Amino acid sequence: ELAEVLSSLTSLRKLDYQAEAVLAAVCAHDNVSVLNFLVGRLKQEADERSPGREADMFEEDAFEAIPVHLHQLNKLLAKEPRALVKALREGFDDEARSMFPYRGDARLLKAVFPNFADPLPVLLQELIAGPDPTDIDFSLSVLRAFGGGTPILETVKSIVKVVPEKSPAWNELAAALETTGVVMGEYGLAEAFERKRQGMLLWSADEDPRVRAFAAWLIEGLDQLIIRERQRA
Repeated sequence: ELAEVLSSLTSLRKLDYQAEAVLAAVCAHDNVSVLNFLVGRLKQEADERSPGREADMFEEDAFEAIPVHLHQLNKLLAKEPRALVKALREGFDDEARSMFPYRGDARLLKAVFPNFADPLPVLLQELIAGPDPTDIDFSLSVLRAFGGGTPILETVKSIVKVVPEKSPAWNELAAALETTGVVMGEYGLAEAFERKRQGMLLWSADEDPRVRAFAAWLIEGLDQLIIRERQRA
């Protein structure tokens, strides 16, 4: 009966509040089936946003795998965080990782782990410590989705310790850390970059040489951003 209910929802282009309520009712009894259902929608979203079909995403009936806001389902999925991260990791496409922060995958993670909440950092640490380099690519994409706040710093440091100096991963990490969100005032962006620069100064004294090298490199980049932003203002 639960399978029939899920099957009846597969044709929906968007999951509205009522559809989420149905999914939450099913999830309370069968978390795995609902997770598989959502992963299937994420795959469909990726297919519909493939090259040559980008314009379709702006149409009124464009497919949306995960709604902008979840009200019930996220709390139930949070009870099985490892299963959720594992499912998203298995569906991760390294070739399309630049779009990850804007897709339903990131939206689902942010709904279940608001503000990079535990245990997401721990689960990413386990991936980063593993032998598969694509696990690091996945972790980098997750960090890009959550932006440059304090909660991601320890995970950033873990990646810095295992990737080569000045590798493409450094650029990904810089992009994540330099994200500021909404700022106020003419010099708001420059001041936001200055705060990030001050935070990196603490890393300059880290015991790990790679962390110190990354801090010096990022501080140099932030200095240039601050100068350009003040000139613009």
